[in-house]
Amino acid sequence: MPFLRWSSQRLGRESVTSVSHPQDARRKPARKLSKAMTPALLEELESRLVMSVLPVTAAVYSGAVTAGTPQVITGDATLAALTTSQGTFANLKGATANGVVTSNSANSVGTAPASVNAAATGLTANDAVNNLQSGNFQFANGFDANTRFFILETTPQSSTLGDATTVTLIDASNNAVGTFTLTLAASSWTSSPANTTTTALSTITYTSGQGTLTQKQGAVTFALADLIGAGNAGLATGIRLSSGTLDPVVVGEFSTSGTFPPLPTPPTLPAAVNVLFVGNSYTHGNIAPVITYNSAAITDANGSGYGGVPGIFKQLTVDAGLNYNVTIEAVSSQTLAWHLANKSSTVFQSKWNAVFLQDQSTTPLPTSRGGNLAGFQNAATSLEQGIHSANTSANVFLYETFARADLTYPAGQAYSGQPIETMGNDLHNGYYGEQSLDPKIRAVSPAGDAWLRAIQEGVADRNPYDGIDAGKFSLWGGDNFHGSIYGSFLNALVHFGTATGKDPRTLGYEKAAIDLGISSAFAISLEQIAFETLTNAPVVVPPTLAAPTSLVATAKSTTQIDLTWTAPAGAVTGYNVYRGSQFGGPYVKINSALDTSTTYTDSSVQAGQTYYYVTTAIDSSGAESSYSNQIQALVPSP
Repeated sequence: MPFLRWSSQRLGRESVTSVSHPQDARRKPARKLSKAMTPALLEELESRLVMSVLPVTAAVYSGAVTAGTPQVITGDATLAALTTSQGTFANLKGATANGVVTSNSANSVGTAPASVNAAATGLTANDAVNNLQSGNFQFANGFDANTRFFILETTPQSSTLGDATTVTLIDASNNAVGTFTLTLAASSWTSSPANTTTTALSTITYTSGQGTLTQKQGAVTFALADLIGAGNAGLATGIRLSSGTLDPVVVGEFSTSGTFPPLPTPPTLPAAVNVLFVGNSYTHGNIAPVITYNSAAITDANGSGYGGVPGIFKQLTVDAGLNYNVTIEAVSSQTLAWHLANKSSTVFQSKWNAVFLQDQSTTPLPTSRGGNLAGFQNAATSLEQGIHSANTSANVFLYETFARADLTYPAGQAYSGQPIETMGNDLHNGYYGEQSLDPKIRAVSPAGDAWLRAIQEGVADRNPYDGIDAGKFSLWGGDNFHGSIYGSFLNALVHFGTATGKDPRTLGYEKAAIDLGISSAFAISLEQIAFETLTNAPVVVPPTLAAPTSLVATAKSTTQIDLTWTAPAGAVTGYNVYRGSQFGGPYVKINSALDTSTTYTDSSVQAGQTYYYVTTAIDSSGAESSYSNQIQALVPSP
């Protein structure tokens, strides 16, 4: 499927016909008159036409309020009206808050709220959320060009009013609508410098929550047209706020026309796409909250309660407005050969539209680095064949894994003394090599390549063993082996782009990142890395070295099995012989030195045992072919 590119734009007539920019009609006249204006006047006019973020200059409260400059809220109070440069508006509607995340209790005077969600619900002005991390705010009506949102917040009297906040447009399921966002600056709010209260809307002394605190209130308003992005804004029913320092008292809206449109009708989703993830702890995750993230929204075929990367992937599809049924079949430490032998009844089902295959972290590596590349190739091909035997139109993807810090930076490991790129490149060659050998595999999902790109571009830290560089994060978790929240999120972004063909950057600062505790800046950086990786995925060139053919095994005695095979075309230096105890492997190399003939005698067998053999060819560069055909041999009993 094509990988789609998207462009960002201001919310207006270009992006959705049901919402118009209130200033569109005046843009051309403004430019037509520009020759008669000074540059400063033109710049001021243009800025007013484009942006309509306005501070609130006055407020009216009902209830326990003492008049003064400023007013003093002494108990239960309700916000009744707001004044901006556009006028005074009394048709205020408060939002219903949910999913509010904060490490602190709500502050209040008078009646204490039942929860942090309750503190930010409705128009009550005597309680506030303290240091909001994120929260969803839903409204009972739709939005149009006349709708204006507002946020009323408190800050200490010793501080300047206003906190930087990111606003994201959301639908009724709290999922981001397209990429529409707005960044509010601290300077956007009611003007009230530090140690000054006379221009604040009110002051309030909280008596519960975080203790006795005297703070001042201010507010900001903005229009739907101030949000920048792309998507179907007609689906919006609310906004999400993300900050870390914001103390919201009321989140609400009013209409400059006095009326609100009805809520949008939820869209009818297309038929669901059924996706299966097969793997181990690199798939199900190893740390909280990744390991169980979104587990209720996906199916665990093994009943283990995992969420992991598939759980994040599921949330990304929901945020994108897609209908994906996601299933995870993951068992710690297991290889694809193990899944082939033990889970084929799950994997080989006709319902799967797409299957991601992830092998154990070292299996796709060269044998010289402790891998079993031929075993990986044999298992991946066998799984692909089984998947397509059940559903010929299924997309099979290889989940390219990532280099391990614990095998690179400490002494005595397979990649000690090498840059992290060495292991990453070996994994890249292993996964893309298998795709070239088996063209029925649709694509490699290049998660491992994305890790290297994030490191090389200075987004992620290179070596967690020497500390994390300032302004960066580690893609590895605390064991320097599995993915951290950042590494797991990046993996899911790459799989999202691979499976859907959509640009991960269109997700914006979405729910999964917020739930995992990833900042907006880091989330956007990782989306950019995923996009760059997907759009720079390499063209796979098939290898020139073919595998041996016509492998035959003959039991000569109770202690000996003879093997013969046919050499492939091309220059071959020698052969490796592999043996396993079950169909499909895993296999272990049994020749101590490269076999330069097309025969081999295995004298280490036991009477009455069944063995499975494959061979590979090696060229002068050390490159190894895929496995030959597998042959079974039963050693006779005495």
